[in-house]
Amino acid sequence: MKNLYAHLKVLLVEDDEVANYLSLNALESCGITNVHVTQNGKEAINFLEQEKITPDIILLDLNMPIMGGLEFLQKCHERDTCIESRIFILTSSIRPEDKIKAREFDNVKDYLEKPLTDEKVENILSNF
Repeated sequence: MKNLYAHLKVLLVEDDEVANYLSLNALESCGITNVHVTQNGKEAINFLEQEKITPDIILLDLNMPIMGGLEFLQKCHERDTCIESRIFILTSSIRPEDKIKAREFDNVKDYLEKPLTDEKVENILSNF
């Protein structure tokens, strides 16, 4: 079963090294190894535009320096980037207004609280 998801491309947009370590471990334990990590929304936009890829899954933190997750979502929307990606907010923010704002974007599929766990990855994979 684990190899069923080896083809999925994941973009992890997160500035916290510990969160990235935990997320990468959870993804790998569920068979996802094609993961690119960026430290903020600006870096993620640059990666998407330079590499001309559409990740299947984007795991997006909201609170990051330079460009946060909500601004990243807005830029993607303006540029028609990531339209086909399924975006999962992965954050420590429990602010109701963040949830409401994130849900305004059609391709945001869920709002998850850190850390990413095997169970959360399996729930994400149920979308495929």
